[in-house]
Amino acid sequence: MRRYFPVFIALAMIVSLMSGCGFSRINYGDFLAVPKIPSEYSQLQQEIDRLLGADGEFAAPVSGYRRQAIQLEDLDKDGVKEAVVFIRTTAEKPLKLCLFVMTDGKYKLKASIEGEGSAFDSVFYNDFTEDGYSEIVIGRSLGADIPKVISVYAINEDGFYELLSNTYTGYTLFDLNSDGVNELFMVRHDPATLAGVAEVYKYSETDKAMMLSDSVSLSSGIEKILRIKSGNLTGIKPAVFISSRHNKTDILTDICAYRNGRFINISMNEEMGFSTEEVKQYTIYGSDINGDKIFDLPKVEPVPSYEKQRSTETFYKITWRNYNLYGHVTEVMHTYHNSVDGWYFIIPDKWYDKLTIDRRDYVSGERSIVFSLIPEEGSEPVDVLTIYTLTGDNKEDRSKLPGRFRIVTEQTQAFRKDAIFAACLAELPPEMQEYAITDEDVVKSFKLIQTEWLTGELKT
Repeated sequence: MRRYFPVFIALAMIVSLMSGCGFSRINYGDFLAVPKIPSEYSQLQQEIDRLLGADGEFAAPVSGYRRQAIQLEDLDKDGVKEAVVFIRTTAEKPLKLCLFVMTDGKYKLKASIEGEGSAFDSVFYNDFTEDGYSEIVIGRSLGADIPKVISVYAINEDGFYELLSNTYTGYTLFDLNSDGVNELFMVRHDPATLAGVAEVYKYSETDKAMMLSDSVSLSSGIEKILRIKSGNLTGIKPAVFISSRHNKTDILTDICAYRNGRFINISMNEEMGFSTEEVKQYTIYGSDINGDKIFDLPKVEPVPSYEKQRSTETFYKITWRNYNLYGHVTEVMHTYHNSVDGWYFIIPDKWYDKLTIDRRDYVSGERSIVFSLIPEEGSEPVDVLTIYTLTGDNKEDRSKLPGRFRIVTEQTQAFRKDAIFAACLAELPPEMQEYAITDEDVVKSFKLIQTEWLTGELKT
């Protein structure tokens, strides 16, 4: 029995997402009401129902930005949206991509193409040919432990025609050479040899196809590609950051960019054969941590423990750094990340060399992280700040206990309705006043950890 997914519901979701509203502002109750839809969409629904038949079902892409089974996209930029539909059938090639176009006020099936695989992995729309008409980039999953297949389709009067077909591990679209046109950046990894390669594909007018333009080796010994993210080096120079599993517990990041016209891996240590950018026995990925449009990479270091520490876990401080095209590194900030409670704190620079951290959970529904400073080597730590995550029924009352203040930010108000965050600053002795910070400093330095569910995260 096919899964029934009415077009008007899909369209309502698409319109909501395209309107610029964040997920926190969507009124999900609206999806339960029958929307008033234009007549041409009702007609489109009938056309798709006929196409599905008795054995068809919708098969939305499982990763990436676009995860709707029915997607409206103005491919030819004429102001009228085409409908791209993803279907799974019982045919020998079960994955079916269908394109509906508006003709004389009605949607009609213009083209369809069938492909092998168990699921559509992802979809992107991009004008590689610079003819004003977006091509469709489709990833297909063939099954566990089998390389995925990527296809790039252009559209002409006769329907789809293929510009590229290849295997891949992961890919992204990004303007790597700053010419105003996105390139197709693809990573392919061989688990048998633990070798990987990053490739750049561009449209060739001569060949009428997407052709391999440049390639560079990734770190040797990588066991699995974990994440692919595009971003900028210092000076707003575009690059792609490929994070991989290494030595079972470590994360290596290869940084690929164009320098003086050459495509290179700027983080590669040629003598060792792998990237110098490595995080050992800790899971954290690069990001634009401070919002300056430069991609930052983490360097993780454990803080010292002390005799009277209550918790037995190891705590870490993270130094965030960014690269330029020549591999020079600049420090940006220091943070502590509390993944259990979903927040991180920007560590004041004056604390960094003297910091130690403890977890002291005494009451149910109240989790506490205590930041302390060691004034001199061998001396007892002095508590300076406690941050509380309050989740119990009495969280309001506990946030108002003497000495505590609420941590209220746009993030905490929008995304964490289940918890209250509070803090308490200790009174420091006179000889440590140089390390004092204010309530406002704490609130400004407190951030929620954002879960990245869209592009760049490879599905396992």
